[in-house]
Amino acid sequence: MSSWPGPGDGVGPAVTCRPEGSTSPGRMTRVVVEQIGAFVVGMIILPLRRSVAKLVVFTLVMGCYSVNMSSETTAGARPTRQQERRAQTVREIKGLAMEQIRQGGPDALSLTGIVREMSMSPAAVYRYFANRDALLADLVVDAYDELADALEGLDSAEGPEQRLDAVLRGTRGWALQHPNAYRLIFQTSIGSGADFAADRLIPAASRSMAVLVEALAAVGEGAEAPRTHKPGAVADAGAIAASLPDGIAGVFTPWAERSGLAGYPTGVLVLALLTWTRLHGIISLELGGHLAATGIGADTLFELEVGAIRAEAVALPALLAAAVAAAAVPAAD
Repeated sequence: MSSWPGPGDGVGPAVTCRPEGSTSPGRMTRVVVEQIGAFVVGMIILPLRRSVAKLVVFTLVMGCYSVNMSSETTAGARPTRQQERRAQTVREIKGLAMEQIRQGGPDALSLTGIVREMSMSPAAVYRYFANRDALLADLVVDAYDELADALEGLDSAEGPEQRLDAVLRGTRGWALQHPNAYRLIFQTSIGSGADFAADRLIPAASRSMAVLVEALAAVGEGAEAPRTHKPGAVADAGAIAASLPDGIAGVFTPWAERSGLAGYPTGVLVLALLTWTRLHGIISLELGGHLAATGIGADTLFELEVGAIRAEAVALPALLAAAVAAAAVPAAD
């Protein structure tokens, strides 16, 4: 009887015993390769794909942002470094100019002195200002604009009388905070626009005057006045002009037209210009130290003036109505 050779007989394949459920070497290799592949896909390829996707999205977003910024730049471009340097230089020149004016008045303004102080070449300053008068005109316009901005920015939530008080006090407050700028525009002929640069100085000066005129007219009407006054809201301009002394109405007309205030009745304009002279008269006396010599506080004197101006503005309609009534009475033969 023959039988299969057993292990160790040297004949036929040897039989190897493996635990139940074990895997052959080939299958184990495939499993290892699959696991390595999964690791590569999960840890390298997928993140890489996500990174690429993020890069694509980022590129699209930045493209849209660039287009948007381009449109914004067209509408209001951010200053370049060169423009910022130029603006800084202009500010330095103006600052030195105002210091010269503080020390010696407008006549002391010298481009040569500014060039020396800034260590610039003599020709360099003319890249910023054509000449001394151009620099002086810029300083005057800046001062007028700062005053008008301060007055226009006052809180107008209260009534017309409070608004008028705020405008009067605001003018004094700005003058005390900026005495050199105030002296330049109100205590020299430079600020009048009569000497030079009238096309720039008169419109700049008219802004603060317009605020004062509006405030006075609003008190007279008992309501906030529009920038262009409605004829007849206080009284007929022709009747008011007729009530004034001969020739007075015609004197105010050119000034009102030049200042953009011709839409207001003559009576309002007369009160406004008189208020302007009184307001700046008392401020100039204070800055010059003359009020202190009286022994009466400047605040006390100024508030008395504010009260008097307010009372005249409140009484304006009644005064004008009386003037109109008097003008309507036929003269006796």
